[in-house]
Amino acid sequence: TSNLGANVTTSGTQTYTGATTLSGGDRTLAGTTVNFGSTMTGTGSHDLTITGNLDLDGALTSVVDLSVSGTSNLGANVTTSGTQTYTGATTLSGGDRTLTGSTITITSTLAGGNNALVITGDLEIDDDATGLSTLSVSGTTDLGGDVTTSGTQTYTGAVTLSTGDRTLTGSTVNFVSTLAGGTNALTITGNLDLDDTASGISTLSVSGTSNLGANVTTTGTHTYTGNITVSNDVSITTSGGNVTVDGDINTNGSSSLSTSTLTYGYGGDSGKTTATSYTLSLSSDQTITRIQMYGGSGGQGGCDGLCGSDTSRPGFIDVTVSISDTTIYIAPGGGAEALAGGGNSGNTTGGLPGENALNSL
Repeated sequence: TSNLGANVTTSGTQTYTGATTLSGGDRTLAGTTVNFGSTMTGTGSHDLTITGNLDLDGALTSVVDLSVSGTSNLGANVTTSGTQTYTGATTLSGGDRTLTGSTITITSTLAGGNNALVITGDLEIDDDATGLSTLSVSGTTDLGGDVTTSGTQTYTGAVTLSTGDRTLTGSTVNFVSTLAGGTNALTITGNLDLDDTASGISTLSVSGTSNLGANVTTTGTHTYTGNITVSNDVSITTSGGNVTVDGDINTNGSSSLSTSTLTYGYGGDSGKTTATSYTLSLSSDQTITRIQMYGGSGGQGGCDGLCGSDTSRPGFIDVTVSISDTTIYIAPGGGAEALAGGGNSGNTTGGLPGENALNSL
């Protein structure tokens, strides 16, 4: 065993085969590689700094902040009351791993070794994470790199995309809290399960199914390759692109309404006054109940087809619309009167009062 009551500096490796205990204060271990062959227990009130590489084979506990300047081979769980900072490439080995701390920062690549990773705390990842079986984060997540898992990814706290476009690859990617895009694009290779609002995204693309339980706002396109289930009243909003759905849309999953509401529109007045400005493209026959439209300005309002420039009033098409064609055009204006028995059902060129906002062509 080793009781380290002072700092240790070597020009080569340090190997602690038995249980190691830190005592007396903060500790710095400097060497090419520091290997803990068994458990490493801190004082509960001091930091551990590894200047060099870390090779951890036993559980590390009772440390406030942990900092590693080199690479890290994590063959055991790590628990700190404060932060964990892994500056070099990090590898998980020997089994599934749990990292518990206030914030876990992984500055370089993370190689999962086909193991699961559980983060109990906040996660900040600045490079790509690959080779994980599953990833679960209990706190907030700052995604500065792409993440690839063979199974699920679950982000319980608020998620932010940073420093560029992001690709998340897994069986299902679940956002339990808000998703802030930071004006970056998001590609989901797998299924999407969205439980809270997604905003600030440039473009969104989902290769699998999508369970939309909250609003989605982008500045560009939405592409949903698989089926969509609308599990709450949901708004899909873009300020500069089309929405493409290659699968079926199921809007019957609302817990509060007999049918959920799928809202489609754009944010603000973008000068889009024709029906072809934005499209919802469908690749198969659809039956959609309850579509809500927002209008533009200058007489292009949604509401009941008569509200003019009032963009704050939505218009409902509150009947079942069977769509047998591959593309429907949704004008920035118009209302529900055509499908409710009035107006001009042939509208394809904009939101004149009383005309239909939904056009099956």
